[in-house]
This record gives sequence, C-alpha cells and structure tokens, in this order.
Amino acid sequence: MNQRGVSPIIGGVLMVAIVVAVAAVFGSLALGFDDQLSAPSPYAAFEADWDPAGTGNGGVPYVNVTHTNGEVAEGSDLYVVDDEGNRVAWETVWTGGETVEATEYVHIDGKGSDCALVEPREGTTYRLVHESGDTEQVLETYTVPTAPDSTPGPFTC
Repeated sequence: MNQRGVSPIIGGVLMVAIVVAVAAVFGSLALGFDDQLSAPSPYAAFEADWDPAGTGNGGVPYVNVTHTNGEVAEGSDLYVVDDEGNRVAWETVWTGGETVEATEYVHIDGKGSDCALVEPREGTTYRLVHESGDTEQVLETYTVPTAPDSTPGPFTC
C-alpha cells in the first residue's frame, strides 16, 4: 500500500487551517478597536487678544478668542479651559454660539456666562479644547502676557 499522497494532503489542510486561524485573530483584533475610533478634530485657527484696560467692558480686563479660519465646529464640542482645569463650552459664553464659524469669538473675563473660569491675569493660560467622545485635542493655547499696565483689580463673580 502506497501512502505517499497522504502527507502532502495533510500538510495542505494544516496550512489552510493555520491561515484561517490567523485571519480570525487579526479580524477580531481589528473589530475590537471599532468603539475606540472617533471622528478627527476639526482644523481651525484662532487668535487671542488681551485688553488689560477692559475697553468697552467697564474697566474689567478680558481676552477675546476669535476663530479666524478653518472648519466649522459645534459649539458644544469646543471648550475654553483655564489653567486650573475649569471649563466652559463655547456655546454657553454670551458671545459664543451653537456653531464655531470664522469671525466668531468668545469674550473671557471670568464674569457672567464664563464665571466658571478664573479671571484673566498676567500668566493665566486658556486652552481651546475640542472634545469628541472620549478624546480631546487642544486646538489653541493662549497665555495672558506680562506687562506693567496689565494688573487687573479685584474681581467677584
């Protein structure tokens, strides 16, 4: 009895079984990351202006953060965060809106609608953070400059 043909057939079957098992492992790994994928943060550019004299704001110093160009974002996904971790959604600041479009701005003075944030003083840092699901990306960081004439008075919220 000649059994020479059995060995190549068993080898071929084993090879197919190994390929199928490896494909199943890679497939399950790829599908396992599906819930961790999120939409990318929008590209956007911002400018910040510091007014230590509080011109037009009753003498209360403020920072204006303006969306200069880039993609439109939802106002509920963009937050202004101070260096103590306090945060306010763009859309809840009285000058903000439901969408963040070019030329729109938020007025940060630590009073009224942005009362949760610390008052802008020399060295105070604000970040614009875009949140999408469990991920967040800092789009812009602004630190209030140090200048002899930028010392604000006492504030109450």
